[in-house]
Amino acid sequence: AKLDKKEFVVFIIGASVNRPQELILGLFNKARRDRLWSLAQMPEMVAELYRNPASGFLHAEMYTDVPAALFGRPTLMVQYWQSKEQLMEYSRAKDNKHYPAWLA
Repeated sequence: AKLDKKEFVVFIIGASVNRPQELILGLFNKARRDRLWSLAQMPEMVAELYRNPASGFLHAEMYTDVPAALFGRPTLMVQYWQSKEQLMEYSRAKDNKHYPAWLA
């Protein structure tokens, strides 16, 4: 990503499916189903951030291969933010897509 800022924050988040069979079993277990739901919210969270430049979010890059991710390869997202404070503010705000996924 080409960022015109001299200073910015890099936030890296990732996940890995260690036991693919648990994806199916997770549908029958509330705790696992909640975790799957929270992972599925990531595209909506990022779309929300792109729609709101005042949030301090600058850019995101996703490194994944969905079929491979289902069989244990990690999925990784790198996010760029204007400041740590703005990242933390978004993560704690109760009126955005992140909050319910964070609680799950």
